[in-house]
Amino acid sequence: MGAMFAVLIFSLTAEDDEHEMVRKPFIPQIGQLMIAVPHVVKSLIAEFFGTMFLVMAVALSVAGAGGAIAIGLSLTVMIYTFGHVSGAHFNPAVTAAIFARGNHNIEILDAFGYMISQILGGFMGAGIAKDALEYYHNGTQSINYPKLAGGAGEFTGLIVEILGTFTLASVVLNVA
Repeated sequence: MGAMFAVLIFSLTAEDDEHEMVRKPFIPQIGQLMIAVPHVVKSLIAEFFGTMFLVMAVALSVAGAGGAIAIGLSLTVMIYTFGHVSGAHFNPAVTAAIFARGNHNIEILDAFGYMISQILGGFMGAGIAKDALEYYHNGTQSINYPKLAGGAGEFTGLIVEILGTFTLASVVLNVA
């Protein structure tokens, strides 16, 4: 079932001239699934699923051993999967930074579309993770969402988020 879902997403996001499978599928019936989709729609699909998988990876592994590695590997896989389609922003802050930088990498309507797709993908990923971890262990939920350390206030949390977003956006702007 997962393989057929992968074929569907591939058929919706692949460029016709990029992959031999799009032109000559091994199973002729799969060729009928190949749909002509405008590039912006392919990008929105890519941003939705990339963000969804990234949020799922964070929610499912942040407190576990090797969580950072799992998150990094998940992000790497999504970048390799969808980077050529949308640029693999997977975060509204990254999209905003790339738009604000200029260079016509992304137009304003596309940027808003990316952000909406990313927000919806993030909610979907969080919902899937929540449903997967809805079980209780010793009277507490086993969902791995981080929280501020004891004594840290909301302002401290806000500063940490701003600095984290700054770091992420700076890396993307200087590397991508």
